[in-house]
Amino acid sequence: MRFVILSIIFIFLSFTVVSQTDQVFTGDTSEVKKQKKDKLKSNEWKKRVFFGGMVTPIFSNSAFYLAGNPHVGYRITDKFIAAAGGTGIYFSQRLGSNVYRQGIFGPFAYTRYFLTENFFGQVQYELLSQQNFNLSANQVERMWVPYAFFGGGYVQRFGDRSGIVFSILYNVYANQNSVYSNPLVQIGFNFGL
Repeated sequence: MRFVILSIIFIFLSFTVVSQTDQVFTGDTSEVKKQKKDKLKSNEWKKRVFFGGMVTPIFSNSAFYLAGNPHVGYRITDKFIAAAGGTGIYFSQRLGSNVYRQGIFGPFAYTRYFLTENFFGQVQYELLSQQNFNLSANQVERMWVPYAFFGGGYVQRFGDRSGIVFSILYNVYANQNSVYSNPLVQIGFNFGL
């Protein structure tokens, strides 16, 4: 008798129990897809950020300098990128029997437009703090010197989003205070491009 009563109770309860359902069990994946799409959108900017740097060694009879330009950039479109960073230069120049050495530093920014997958045009602006050797007053003073470059280059890609960058730039603000010679040849790299 007990068995019959328990069986009736279990049968009655099985008709009244409502089971829990969600998207996985009902086959409705629209909410899961929406969450994944939102997550991709929120991480999309990370895929557009890249890092890099340029190295510029220059040797001549009277001067030597080594420049480094680490930077971080953003790929605005597939063909147009912008970046900003800092420049550090060790500069040594022989003037007569004297040798002048200095550290040069400052911010820079550039934009590149890719004409093809590998060739690009570039516009770059730098503002460098450097020493001015005033020989007539026999003193050295620090001053900010602007540089504006126009030119282009080539990226030899390796992997999906990295490459070695070769560029040739022309300084349109060239004057007696310029530490760069024209044209300026740079070799560098980009990761995440």
